[in-house]
Amino acid sequence: MMNKSLHAKWIWRYGNERKALWRKVVRYKFGGNKKDFLPNSTSKSVGKSLWADILKCRSHVEQNCNMQVNSGDIVLFWKDVWLNGQYLQVLFPNLYSLSRLQDATIQEVLNVNAGNSWNFAFCRILKEVEVEDVAHLLDMLSTFNSGVGEDHRIWQDFSMSECYKSLEDDGLLVFPHKSLWDPKIP
Repeated sequence: MMNKSLHAKWIWRYGNERKALWRKVVRYKFGGNKKDFLPNSTSKSVGKSLWADILKCRSHVEQNCNMQVNSGDIVLFWKDVWLNGQYLQVLFPNLYSLSRLQDATIQEVLNVNAGNSWNFAFCRILKEVEVEDVAHLLDMLSTFNSGVGEDHRIWQDFSMSECYKSLEDDGLLVFPHKSLWDPKIP
């Protein structure tokens, strides 16, 4: 299980070391959006086994972290959990499918020069039901205030021991004592 902790650390580093050469190589080899904090799964077969094992810990890192939005320069508007604890693409799937800015950051969707208005760049005129969805989305967004500084993901006191402990708390770690030792002594 220490191995899972190390895999989770690689996922964590992928998001925090945006300019690192190893991250660029991984993204080039396995694909993905350079804006994504967490790496994407891959369909390439060459060298896939190690990276596929590392990616199995993506959901664990995602569940134990929160996005801290400051200027909105890194957090993806539709694809990251940053508002009300859910993905906006899941809450508003119709609006997401209509948006031309599906991979945009918050900063790219928020027009600061026009008095903090939101530009979703829909590909067609909205239907009445979709207008209601936009009204609901704008109501949720009314609580958002952009700040200053780079966005980042927070895992309180990230360390290998904390990661290992959270894996243990999730019930993923169980010591196989029965398969190692015979409890009956002759």
